[in-house]
Amino acid sequence: MGWMIQHPASVEQGLCESAMVALGGEALTTPNQLRDIVLYLQNRVTLVAEGEKTIAFNPPTVEEMTHAGLEEATVARLTSVAWWQEMVDDIIETPDFAEPDATPAVVLDYAKDVIQEYIGKRFPLDS
Repeated sequence: MGWMIQHPASVEQGLCESAMVALGGEALTTPNQLRDIVLYLQNRVTLVAEGEKTIAFNPPTVEEMTHAGLEEATVARLTSVAWWQEMVDDIIETPDFAEPDATPAVVLDYAKDVIQEYIGKRFPLDS
């Protein structure tokens, strides 16, 4: 399986207006807001127990995310998109798709990368 772990800062490059409209809003989302959301979500992905390959991810509420300083309108739009639950499921199911010999730390990195991949695919980024 070809996993590609990208630094979340790559989200900052060239966020297109069409991607922001895809969230159901006007072009109000900035690359920094999106990067902050990606980082916040990635920090919530953990291993259920040290040394195990089971992923824990409790999707945050809009209130939790805004309390953490994230922009409320962007968060509300993002958490209500049709693919949000699919992303959450894919994060948790990451161990099912990892190589059998992958370490728990690698599986955790893969799970965190799911967030970057989902958001990156829906927000075209210029190189």
